[in-house]
Amino acid sequence: KRLSQSEGSSRESRPAPRCEQASAWARGRLWIHGGLRGDETCTADGLEALGDLWSWDPDSDAWTRGDLGPNSSSSAPTSRYGHALVAGRREEGAGEDAAGFFVVGGRRRETKANG
Repeated sequence: KRLSQSEGSSRESRPAPRCEQASAWARGRLWIHGGLRGDETCTADGLEALGDLWSWDPDSDAWTRGDLGPNSSSSAPTSRYGHALVAGRREEGAGEDAAGFFVVGGRRRETKANG
């Protein structure tokens, strides 16, 4: 299903419309990662694969761009679509983002600059 945003949000403070993204509920927020951005058909041909992570807070009705956890700089997944996002289990006494996420499977798409 295609992700849409409320009309009142600015483009910089919300994720781009997409399909085939991964999502998970964790820490009281809806998290989305990756997916395909492009036309309304959501067919894979010609669409850009995304690698960004966003969270939506239902209490404030606000989107926040995030990262994949404490090791995201060394282990961030490539841009992908058709994958799964799983929230890790946080150990007792660990920081708020200690658990991070696991990104499983999916398909990659090479960008024009890379391929």
